Amino acid sequence: MEINMKYPDSKTARQHVIEELIVNRKISSQNELLTLLKSKGFDITQTTLSRDLDEINAVKSSKTDGKNFYTIKKKSADILQNSKDIRQKLEKSLAEFVISVDSSANLAIIHTPAGAAQYVASLIDQSSIEKVIATIAGDNTVLVVTKGIEDGRKVASQIWEYAKQ
Repeated sequence: MEINMKYPDSKTARQHVIEELIVNRKISSQNELLTLLKSKGFDITQTTLSRDLDEINAVKSSKTDGKNFYTIKKKSADILQNSKDIRQKLEKSLAEFVISVDSSANLAIIHTPAGAAQYVASLIDQSSIEKVIATIAGDNTVLVVTKGIEDGRKVASQIWEYAKQ
């Protein structure tokens, strides 16, 4: 069951939805993509869509059956470097900002100085730590939601190891 939610009216939100559609469906034309975007509440022209596709590196790829579908082309060297940079920034920031870490079932709870929680949560989101589904940040606390019932403890331990460095 898909819930039709209103997306923020921004280029970033629109491009994120375009990427999700391309990754999760077999989109073969811009018209098909336009229709899907309009059904999600985006008022977009074909020209804007073409620009968005170019900016997110969407290209048409041939499949073995001869059909063409959009895919997102990523430069592997850029991805590796970006991933490495984010991981280093995460480790440094956790060492600087984490006061304590606790866990309960599939949750890890991180305590930070006032004002640092959203920054820490953002870095965790960007770093793609295995088993992390989402983060929620207040002013000085980050709630990390993990996949399995035991994963909260594992993620909390991993975060604490980074924080002790």
